[in-house]
Formats: sequence, C-alpha cells, structure tokens
Amino acid sequence: MQRTAKWTGDYQVHSYEIGPDGHVRIQKVCNYLQDAAGCHARELGVSVDQLLPKGLTWVLSKLRLHMVRLPKWGEVIRIMTWPADVQRLFAIRDFRLFDENERDIGQATTSWLLLDVARKRPVRLPAEILKFHPEMPQRALTINPKPIPAVERIDLEKIFQVRYSDLDLNRHVNNVSYLEWALETIPEKLDHDAWIYEFEIEFLAETVLGDEVIAQTQLVEQKSGEVLHRLQRRQDQRELVRARSCWTADVATTIDTM
Repeated sequence: MQRTAKWTGDYQVHSYEIGPDGHVRIQKVCNYLQDAAGCHARELGVSVDQLLPKGLTWVLSKLRLHMVRLPKWGEVIRIMTWPADVQRLFAIRDFRLFDENERDIGQATTSWLLLDVARKRPVRLPAEILKFHPEMPQRALTINPKPIPAVERIDLEKIFQVRYSDLDLNRHVNNVSYLEWALETIPEKLDHDAWIYEFEIEFLAETVLGDEVIAQTQLVEQKSGEVLHRLQRRQDQRELVRARSCWTADVATTIDTM
C-alpha cells in the first residue's frame, strides 16, 4: 500500500445523520474526522488495530472543530487529514473540510497520546511514528491555548449509562459518544434557533461499560451563544470531559485560528 503524507476521503451526508433543520449534525462530522484519521493511520501502519498487538493504542486528548457551515442531506464532504506536529508526548493531527465545489467549509485539529495498554500510561512517540510528522508544521487550526473553563453553574443535567454500542476498539467509550451526551443537554430553543459552528473538547478520564455519566451544561451568555459542558462519572464524581460549544443564528461564520 502506498503511503501518503496527506489522506483525502469523501463522506456523503445520509438522511439518518441530519437534524430537524436538514443539516448534518456536528456529532456526525466528528465521526467522519475519526474515520479519516483511522484510515490514514492504517495506511501509515500505525492504526489502533495495528498497534494493539504491540501493547499500544491511541487515545484522543483534545479536539477543536470549526465549521463555516454544516452541509445538508445528500451533500458530500471531502476531508483532508495529515500528521501536523509533535508537541512533547502529543501527536497532532489536523483536518480541512471542503464541499463538492472544493470550497473550504471547516477546519479541525486533534491531539493524541500513545498509550501503553498494560500500564495505562502515555509513552514517548517512537521513531516509526515521528517520521510521519513534518519538520515544518502545516496547521489547519490550533488548540486554544487557554484551558476550557470549568462549569460553575448547572443549568441543565442528564444521566446516561455506558452501553455496548458506546465502546470502541479499546473497550472504552468512543470519543463521539461523549460529545453526543454533552449536546443532549442543550436547550431545545437554542438547538432550534441556532447552529453549532465550533466545538472544543478535552478528555480527562476514561469510562467503561456499565458506568453512569452525568452530563452538565452551563449557558454562559445567551447572546454570545457560548455553552460550557462537563461530564462526570456518577459513581465517584470524577470529571471525565470538559467541553465548550459556540452557537450562532448566522448563515456563516468567520474563522479565527487564534
């Protein structure tokens, strides 16, 4: 198989991936990103299924996604992804999203740790992985250097139980399941009147089958459309995820790469 510095794939928006407004849900876009990352990693020989026999696996630490618009049912999203940078123990993978006319409709960046499965500890990136990262990083977007603020006031809250369908190859909860739980606590009026153009999430701890997860949301400011999210394990109140979503009623948004 030929190895390429960048991987590109097309994802058609299906009827079961859209919301009531006819546009693809942001959760589904994150599924596309996850699939694209996995396809390129497999092409490079470093996908999760290729690493597990060596006692290693990838875990997602952070994600930031910014969309200019959310495509509609039937549209095709073209995703380009590549290993963008190395920051200490973190492997950075970036993405650009295009529509069928090659117009730029979004950017994303992700930060990954290589984990020793037995010890459940991060390990240094080996040379076989470092060689795929360019000496001069080419970035689509950057992680916000400021930490995601903590939820200080709980405006909405729901409880979810981890199901078999939430588990990934590592037998931990799939990254997108956390995002879906977080967004389930969005007020119906906000979801109806606006659309989410940016989502930022930081993963702090893992959950497994049978755990109960509390999703909590704070509406920071109605006018700004900024919402803070926190997911906790119900059994011990351990914080699992912090996230921030930004909503707008505008047709399109400008991109701030910070």
